[in-house]
Amino acid sequence: MDIPSLPTDNLYKFAALAGLLLIVLGLAYPSSKIFEIELYQNEIDTDIALAEARAEAFRRLSDRLTERSPVTREQADQFEVARDAGFEGTAQIREKSKRARILLDQALFYFYVGIALLVFGAILSVWGFSNWLRLQRAADAIMLNELSGRSAFPPVGRHKAEGR
Repeated sequence: MDIPSLPTDNLYKFAALAGLLLIVLGLAYPSSKIFEIELYQNEIDTDIALAEARAEAFRRLSDRLTERSPVTREQADQFEVARDAGFEGTAQIREKSKRARILLDQALFYFYVGIALLVFGAILSVWGFSNWLRLQRAADAIMLNELSGRSAFPPVGRHKAEGR
């Protein structure tokens, strides 16, 4: 009973193309994560600039209130609202800063994952393409021999039949 040969060329093609996909993924995924972190950092920078502007407004309001000795209730309320907004803004910036630190730690992880995907993808592609090429050359040689009328393999047992 003959066992049919498995189509290993398809396996090698799959390995080669999967390796190329891993290489692309290894380049694209960390880059997208780093871009996401940069966007978040820009958001934090904007929040810091806004908090600094609020702090400056708070300082100016404080200066105006200290220049006038009698402070009205409305002015005191404005002062408290500005102060509270500054505290809230500072708390939000602290939270975003903590998240940014976590994202930066994750960026290093994404970088290492990207390198691992690149290396594994390159190894898989080289292995797949080299084995596929080896099989394809053998298949091409067999096809050329069949087309030229010669058999790719010598007949088995011919030497015994001729008496040699």
